[in-house]
Amino acid sequence: MITALALFVFALAGWTIATLVAKGEHTEAIKDELGNMFETLKLFGSSIKSLIQILIKSTFSDNSIPRIEEKKDNVVSIADNEEKPEESKAA
Repeated sequence: MITALALFVFALAGWTIATLVAKGEHTEAIKDELGNMFETLKLFGSSIKSLIQILIKSTFSDNSIPRIEEKKDNVVSIADNEEKPEESKAA
């Protein structure tokens, strides 16, 4: 599927370049559409960057760290409770 998509993109790029080099009657319309696509890609990249920043802030915020510590304490207490019955049998 990725190969087919890559082939489509390369074919479209080649067709576009060939049409621009030929300087047909639709050259300006093609340039306008390419400009629109570039602006859309810039906005998409900016949105991805903002999403990553929000996710990083959410993951490493002060509120998330105590939750990790609480889970670690719970795991330790569960492990301690499982070891106690074995110690009482040995004694």
